[in-house]
Amino acid sequence: MIERFKRWFSVDFMLPVNDRLGPVGTTRELYSKYLKIAWPATLQGLMLQVMTAIDLAMVGALGASALASVGIMGQPEMVILLVCRALSIAITAIIARRHGEGDIDGMNAVLKQSILLNFLIYIPLLLLSFLNVEPILRFTGAEDSYIETAVWYGRFIVISLLFQSFSQVVGAALIGYGNTKVIFKANVVGNILNTILNFFLIYGIGFFPELGVMGAGVSTMISSAVIALLLLRTISQSMPDGLTLLHPSKWRFERTVLHTMYYVGGSSLGEQFFERFGMYTYTMIVASLGAVPLAAHYVCMNLMDIFYYFAMGLGFAGASHTGQSLGHKRPDIARAYASIGARIG
Repeated sequence: MIERFKRWFSVDFMLPVNDRLGPVGTTRELYSKYLKIAWPATLQGLMLQVMTAIDLAMVGALGASALASVGIMGQPEMVILLVCRALSIAITAIIARRHGEGDIDGMNAVLKQSILLNFLIYIPLLLLSFLNVEPILRFTGAEDSYIETAVWYGRFIVISLLFQSFSQVVGAALIGYGNTKVIFKANVVGNILNTILNFFLIYGIGFFPELGVMGAGVSTMISSAVIALLLLRTISQSMPDGLTLLHPSKWRFERTVLHTMYYVGGSSLGEQFFERFGMYTYTMIVASLGAVPLAAHYVCMNLMDIFYYFAMGLGFAGASHTGQSLGHKRPDIARAYASIGARIG
């Protein structure tokens, strides 16, 4: 029984000799390469959830209405990021493919055009959202008892989304390139800073003002900006064969790049739209029950996200290795990495 189980995990079972197009590494080598990308992405998510749990404890000390003020903004925030998340999936796939092909110019052109496209979409979208935070939260189900604090918190979150969307796009490019450690380190720094600022700004420690729920929003905005700056520094370094803004590739939009982004990201956008529609409706129903049920819902949903981040880390590794393998003209190894991800999951 044990031997049969071990065989199921082996590369010989996942990729028989007759299906191979060339040399394939050992089972240990393939799993090691997969986990090298997966574990920083997974730890990044888990670190984020630990920090979120600390945020919940700090805001929760102010009462159920304070938690509801934070929780009601969760779904509008995710809806705003829909386009960015779909775009990120396309960016990871395209850059991984071009990196595998050794197309350094094409890889960096995708990075630059993705950043430009992201700003063109999100600057007007976030401006519109900032000016309409209260109607958005009222539509989501916010009550009069906490709408004022929710609006103040929401405004700072909307500002932070400009930095978060940039980080998402750059992070997706780095994942496609295979560098998830940088993303992990940037998020560790940002989330530790977020927790420290929360402590001082929510409760008014020392010479800091006591801002309550608004302090949590300010902390999120500042930490999001720091993460974005750290990632910007990473892609601003001179690397002749790496992922960098200093490469002499085009900022001007290219039809082939935009078409590929639309082709890959379009289906993801549709998938995420219907997922978010369900979650948004769910939150509206819970919000109609009052502040205490909404606060409890928000806590439980954040705890559930802990499990999601394990799958997210595996997904990042799968997207990176699959794209690079296809770029190397090795669809057989791409299939093997897909099987490895499923088995680890």
